Amino acid sequence: MIKIALEWLTGCEGCEVSLLDYLGHILRMLEGGEVKIVYAPLLLDVEDYDRADIAITTGSIRTVADEERIKRARAKSKYLVALGSCACFGGIHGLADLNALNVTGDMPEISLRATLEPLWKVVRVDSAIPGCPPPEKLLVQFIGNMLSPLPTSKGKRVCDECMRKRSEEGEKKIRSIRRDTVGIDAERCLLDQSVPCIGFATSSGCGALCPSLNYPCHGCMGLDDDIEGQSNGIARAISALASVLEMDEVEDALRDPVGFFMKFSYPSFELRERKGNGTKG
Repeated sequence: MIKIALEWLTGCEGCEVSLLDYLGHILRMLEGGEVKIVYAPLLLDVEDYDRADIAITTGSIRTVADEERIKRARAKSKYLVALGSCACFGGIHGLADLNALNVTGDMPEISLRATLEPLWKVVRVDSAIPGCPPPEKLLVQFIGNMLSPLPTSKGKRVCDECMRKRSEEGEKKIRSIRRDTVGIDAERCLLDQSVPCIGFATSSGCGALCPSLNYPCHGCMGLDDDIEGQSNGIARAISALASVLEMDEVEDALRDPVGFFMKFSYPSFELRERKGNGTKG
């Protein structure tokens, strides 16, 4: 029997909701005696647990309490899974590190860390399932065979899964970046139409869901196959986009490089200003 702990750190709870969407799969495993949930704040009135085979962790490390909880989970589990973009890369709320955050008013005192961190900067992570929230097929595969590594599409990008028609490489330069999708062709590549989309740099696995719905990819699956390699992925993405932009448009197009390239992975960017430290355990 596999003992599972569901750890819940700072986040929006979207990954927990996605996981519960497949509660039927989990219930069948529970009924069959294959798994046992020993800790889950969203489901069980249990304050602690002794040991777990797998600690599935969502959210990122924003508070001192988050850091204590993830270190406890690492110590008590054989296998630690980072579930969702926040756990893998820091997530979209990691952009808060761009500005000082003061907790005031009638809110209870919260002990914030100097910087927000993804799990891998504080503890060892055994497996990562990115996405905001993680794609259905990855969750189903993981639930169905929890102790086996997920199939990977190493080296592939969202563009490889996208059905939109692209111009031939080098056919033209992008002269501007538009900030809306009104009136765009639903079959042509978004970037070819000057809509900022970073599917060319984002790891595959989502089935190009956003572009298929006429919405540009913003990188929630990460910019590198390795969750610890996001800085390299970000550098490659900036270089690739600059190569197809007219040079006099680069500065304007990239006036918000953090928001464009690092919406989900800024806390993983090694060159950001360091205000605090995390230690792997």
